[in-house]
Amino acid sequence: VTLQPLFSKTVLVWRIRLVCITAAGLFLCGVLAVFSLAAGVVAGVILLCLFLVACFWYCPRRYRSYRWKIDKTNAQIHHGVFFHIQRTLPLSQVQYAELLCTPAQRLCGASTLILHAAGANLWIDGLSLEEGRKLWNQINRRRESP
Repeated sequence: VTLQPLFSKTVLVWRIRLVCITAAGLFLCGVLAVFSLAAGVVAGVILLCLFLVACFWYCPRRYRSYRWKIDKTNAQIHHGVFFHIQRTLPLSQVQYAELLCTPAQRLCGASTLILHAAGANLWIDGLSLEEGRKLWNQINRRRESP
């Protein structure tokens, strides 16, 4: 099994999260502006610049760097924009698997598979909902069979 890319709508999910976080931050900048207009405006401009960099530079690079693979014995992820990280979790150590769908992921048909083991978790963020359910079922069937 070769390393797989993430679901194509994953960048959209990440951007929806960024919009929500930025909206909350801009609200706080508005509150700050009540006390000091200059500080509120400066904080808002900085926040918007960070949003633009994260949205249009970081998210696409993170998407291109993220690869995952689940074979008969291991689950692996490779990711990282600034630091490249490779994580492997033997499937024999998986205690249970969890399929997570946030509202933004549901809107886009995406999901996150979380593999839990003693002392470690492996998150595969950015699977299609169909792929996530398939993998979740495979891992749970594998765990139940002796």
